[in-house]
Amino acid sequence: MVPAVKSGRADIIQSSIFSTPVRAKQVDFVDYMKSYTGSLLHKGNPDHITSLTDLCGRSDAEVIGAVEPAIVQAQSAGCVREGKPPIALQLYKDNDLAIEQIRNGRAACFLVDAGLASILARRFPNDLQSGFSINSGLGVGTAVNKHETELRSAIFAALGTLQHDGIIARLLAKWGINPRQEIPITVVR
Repeated sequence: MVPAVKSGRADIIQSSIFSTPVRAKQVDFVDYMKSYTGSLLHKGNPDHITSLTDLCGRSDAEVIGAVEPAIVQAQSAGCVREGKPPIALQLYKDNDLAIEQIRNGRAACFLVDAGLASILARRFPNDLQSGFSINSGLGVGTAVNKHETELRSAIFAALGTLQHDGIIARLLAKWGINPRQEIPITVVR
């Protein structure tokens, strides 16, 4: 998506896209929330997972190319340093395959955007539940071409109005996203 906006083939990215420093060198962002990584667990949490450290010695399903495998790998190294067994990281090509591993009990956890974890737990209430969440330290926003300053300003103003009127907060609540994820509208270049 970033190359499409950078080249002018697309005007914006309006998705759950993280405004990372690497991406901000290519496109500008108008951030409206910060990302939290949530956990998706098997219903009833049979492995009693309440934090990243509880994943030591357990299996974890993740999606190739997402930010979460690096979080799991860092935690796994921490497990080993503490004399605990590493995390058995299982990588899949998409969310559906990772989710299925939790649903069928082949993996103990799936780290994913906290809002998506909440939505998935509601979608599969007999099989899944949301667990712990962590601040991933990333912003979430709308991406625009660096040369489209008028468009960036218009998006900034529109999001500012939505925030001022409480619409962003209401949408976050509607979709089960923690209200502490909302941030002042910010341009990231």
